[in-house]
Amino acid sequence: MVTASGKRLRRSNVPERTTSTILGAIETLLIWHSRKRERRDLAALGDLVLRDIGLTRADIESGYLKPFWRN
Repeated sequence: MVTASGKRLRRSNVPERTTSTILGAIETLLIWHSRKRERRDLAALGDLVLRDIGLTRADIESGYLKPFWRN
């Protein structure tokens, strides 16, 4: 393969299956991180704000206590 600058690119020796597995693992880690952050942020909200968005403290606590890998 030749780029616009005329330089040749070497084809990676990493199989496509390995690449997709690695990308899938990274995606899973990002989802877990996002869940943890969202649960932490919700737990920090006051009761009035929670009521405004239709949640109770009990809703937040049940979700906050879940492990990050559980949806």
